[in-house]
Amino acid sequence: WALDVAAAVKLLRVALIGFGAWGRRISAVLTDMPQVIVCSVCRSAGDWRATMKGGRARRPDAVVIASPAALHAEMTLGALDLNLPAFVEKPMALSQPDAQRVHEQALASKTPILIDHIQLWNPAFVELKRQAVGARAPTRISSVWCGQTTHPDCSSFFDYAPHPLSMVFDLVQSISHVELSMVTRGTATRVVFYCNGVGCEVTAGRSGERTRVFAVRLADGSALTLSDMPPMPSLTVGFKSAPVQNPLPVADDRPLTAALATFLAACRGDRSDPRLGTLRGLQTVQMICATEEGLPESRR
Repeated sequence: WALDVAAAVKLLRVALIGFGAWGRRISAVLTDMPQVIVCSVCRSAGDWRATMKGGRARRPDAVVIASPAALHAEMTLGALDLNLPAFVEKPMALSQPDAQRVHEQALASKTPILIDHIQLWNPAFVELKRQAVGARAPTRISSVWCGQTTHPDCSSFFDYAPHPLSMVFDLVQSISHVELSMVTRGTATRVVFYCNGVGCEVTAGRSGERTRVFAVRLADGSALTLSDMPPMPSLTVGFKSAPVQNPLPVADDRPLTAALATFLAACRGDRSDPRLGTLRGLQTVQMICATEEGLPESRR
């Protein structure tokens, strides 16, 4: 019986575009997933349009775009032109017009798209979001998300900010008012803004040390702090009455595997996960671009 159920799950042929460090990691994860075949691999400088169309072989069922950020929008639009489901590394685009174009075409085509804001599948963030509901809704969010290296085709803010910004937008949903304030922290950028009355502060970019912390103050006075630092993601819970925060164990997991599983489920027809789609990608690009408009060229 178990074999019959497994056989009933659709075998998906997935094309991979981009085979750098992240592309190789995605390939390894896909290879270990059931009922999935990596049917073709195309380097970012190769004929990716032919890869999406299938060339002489049968067209793939889906495509994973792990190319440099400057190519994400063009490649995603190419997939949408073919109604080909796409798993796209962050950021979705490097300009507001490109992000808007991808978002509008994705809505019109109803083709499954997942922008890999991987922290949304971080088990610590999943638990944080579960706790920050109802009477415990967020009243303030702050994050420092910095590292020592950046990709050469985008600014350090564009490289690091999508992680905390996507978590902010996933918690609060939409932006009603924006107020920006930039200060220097190495070459990182600090942005202050409001989402539906929730004050948010994000510092992201290149820095002398790796720091990845996302903190939420809740309406009942408690606080949740996510740390994505080695050896594993963690979530800490604290209250005004408890000056020493208590660690909350969170099971180890592979967020990339979970994100890919969500995407593959959508390719098979299950599109119920709210993390699917391009809205978070659009909101993130809009905020980054609005921030960078006020930055001198040397700080980008």
